[in-house]
Amino acid sequence: MEFCGRGCGRASSKSSDAAYVEARSLEALVEARLALRSIEEVLKRSAAGNAFWKVRQVALLRLELDKLKSPAKTEEGRRWLESTAVPRVPTAKIKALASLLEDVGH
Repeated sequence: MEFCGRGCGRASSKSSDAAYVEARSLEALVEARLALRSIEEVLKRSAAGNAFWKVRQVALLRLELDKLKSPAKTEEGRRWLESTAVPRVPTAKIKALASLLEDVGH
């Protein structure tokens, strides 16, 4: 029995049940699309933030290269810093290189 017009009370027929299900399904699809769009934006911001910090770290490593090379224990370590660490900043070494920067005052 409907009390307040279309869609307000309990559906009175199979066709209105189907219309209700269809409307809720469309609403769910719209909500899912909005959620995906939000996730996409967050991922873009995250990627941009990661790129910023990596570029910042590269700049600091280059500026402090002489200070970073002095505590290196071997000539090979100094060469690695100069040829690989500073120009490329390998992802697997980011934390270690950040720690080196911290050791020299950053």
